[in-house]
Amino acid sequence: MTTTTAATAVASPAPVASLDSYSALVPQVRFSGVAALFETLAALPAVCDGLVVGGVSAKAFQAIAAERDRRGRRLRLMFLPSTGCAIITIPTAPHERAHVTLYVQVARAVEDMVPVGEWEAFGATTMPMSGMSAAGQGEGDSGGGPRIRGDGSEVPWPTIVIEAGTTQTLSSLRVKARWWFEASAYKVKVMVLVKVIRATHVLHIEKWTAAAATTPRRGATTTRASHMAQAVPTMEQLVIVRWAGALPLPQVRRLDRTFSDFQVEGAPLVLHFHELMDRAPVAGTSEQDVLISERDLQVVARQVWSWE
Repeated sequence: MTTTTAATAVASPAPVASLDSYSALVPQVRFSGVAALFETLAALPAVCDGLVVGGVSAKAFQAIAAERDRRGRRLRLMFLPSTGCAIITIPTAPHERAHVTLYVQVARAVEDMVPVGEWEAFGATTMPMSGMSAAGQGEGDSGGGPRIRGDGSEVPWPTIVIEAGTTQTLSSLRVKARWWFEASAYKVKVMVLVKVIRATHVLHIEKWTAAAATTPRRGATTTRASHMAQAVPTMEQLVIVRWAGALPLPQVRRLDRTFSDFQVEGAPLVLHFHELMDRAPVAGTSEQDVLISERDLQVVARQVWSWE
């Protein structure tokens, strides 16, 4: 086994100032029929966790979803009517471990603080729940939120959504984040994007928020529309987790991959309580911001790379 140590840090993708527009989504194939699409999906490499399909109408998307259900395929679908694109997520093992492990850490931390039953998981629930809307339709990787919002209302949207990608590009993940914010009218408060970079054994994690949605501009009429106009998704945090142990990683026995072999930059990942629960923490209780520590992030990385 080669035992070269990863002494030189490998550059990760640079952070961006704003979420990518829907037009940045580049179709990998054009829709030419449901049967042909599922043949294409069947022929994809085992490592592939996503496909962007162009030329999709609302009717075609509904047919794709129906065929997915008929075949019992574990695919997650998102449709962007403005671009005629569908994003198909294929849940591979590294993909699932990336978002599930992180979400479980968040959910456990929140559930340990709030009253029993106040937090609920959304998983891959189809949104909007009432059916296709002008904004399209989407299914996330992991997500959760309070059963009752701070104003006492029941809102059928999570407050946090985690989207992961291995062969999916960072751009496609950022497009998904934009959709979640805008389609939910910013009822989704936090997006966490986990890009698994297999070539360099890096986890690139972005936290996006849109806190400005509650601050109307000076002189504007205080209406829902003016609040919405001020919503600007912002990358609040970037965390990098990289393999720093012996290379090549696949030749290091899984049992020999320690937490300290994963170098973390930017920890802890901070998830504010008021964003997760859509209310302020109750004074005198254990309610506080959720901090995903360096060790928590090393756990996520080791879970992801256990399949390499």
